[in-house]
Amino acid sequence: MSAGGNDKRALIRRVPMFAALDDVDVDAVLAVIKARRGAPGDVLFRQGDVGSTLIFIESGQLAAIVRQPSGSDLEIARFGPGEVVGEMALLDPAPRSATVTAVKATLVYEFSRDALVRLRQEAPRAAAGLVRAVIRDVTRRLREINKRIEAQLDGADKSRMRELVSRVRGGG
Repeated sequence: MSAGGNDKRALIRRVPMFAALDDVDVDAVLAVIKARRGAPGDVLFRQGDVGSTLIFIESGQLAAIVRQPSGSDLEIARFGPGEVVGEMALLDPAPRSATVTAVKATLVYEFSRDALVRLRQEAPRAAAGLVRAVIRDVTRRLREINKRIEAQLDGADKSRMRELVSRVRGGG
C-alpha cells in the first residue's frame, strides 16, 4: 500500500472502534466508507430522521443538538477528530435522537448500514469487530446516563422515589 494508504490506515485506527483491526480489515473498511465535508452550520443529520449511518470525524468539530418540548434547542455534546457520532443508527433504524451540525469546517467519513452488510460479506471479522465496538460504545454511554440519573436521584427525596418506583413496578 502507498504512503497515502498508510495515512488512511492511521486515520482509521485513530477511531477507537477501528484501532484493533489489522491492515486487511482496515483496507476493507476504507473500501466502504464515504468522505463528506461540512461547512460551519451544515446539518449532517436531523433529530427525528431515520438514520442508517455512523460518522467518524477526521477534522473539525460537530455539535449534537436536541429540540426540547418547549421548542428551544439544547446543545448536548461536541465531538472532534477521532470521535464517532450516530453509531446507534448503524444497528437500529429508529429516528435520530439529535441533530448534528458542523461547528467548524469538517471532514467526516460515513459508514452506512449497507456498508456493514458489504463488510459482513467481504471481511466478516472486521464487521464483527465493528459491531462489538458499537455495542461497547452504546453500553458505555448507557452506563454514563445511569450514573447521571443516580446522582440526580441521590439529591431527591428518596422515600418519594421509592414510592414512585413501587407504583411503576405495580406494588401500590
